[in-house]
Amino acid sequence: WQDARTYAYIPTGLSPGNSYGYTVQKGSTSLSGGVTETDHDYSISTPGAVYASGSSPWGNNVETGSTVSFTFDQPVDHASAQSAFGLSPTTSGSFSWSANTMTFHPDGLEYQTGYTATVGPGVMSTYGLPSTRSFSDSFNTTYQIIKLGVSYYHQAFSLSCEETSLRMALAYRGINVSDYDILT
Repeated sequence: WQDARTYAYIPTGLSPGNSYGYTVQKGSTSLSGGVTETDHDYSISTPGAVYASGSSPWGNNVETGSTVSFTFDQPVDHASAQSAFGLSPTTSGSFSWSANTMTFHPDGLEYQTGYTATVGPGVMSTYGLPSTRSFSDSFNTTYQIIKLGVSYYHQAFSLSCEETSLRMALAYRGINVSDYDILT
């Protein structure tokens, strides 16, 4: 008994990844003299193999400054998780941890690129079984947007929008012509 209302039983010899049942039997007596009138059945489960229960980012239009995270269902050995991590195409970076979440901070992701983040098998649990499978997620980074300092010219003739746009592109390259010069 821990106190007048709390009885603690600490089992030994439990194996990871199993479920166990136990019963507080009818007639059990507390320190204060209370008696259970019926049997009370309970069960517990020990942690099984490590499992990645979440990851981010995923999908399209991921910013190039984003981080890559995997969240595990139980405490894990950080070194084993980090050594099982991979990002393709390969990018250098560093790791940080918050509770059961491992975050990779890439030194920079490329624009318009598809990435696959993977954690392979063998991630060691603090008290359960090591992971037996790979976990992966894919994402695509956003398009790079480049704004050019192109001069604006008003369309000189009816239906000469193509000529005017060509004139603006040529002016950006230092070639000054008129809509009329392009038409002729």
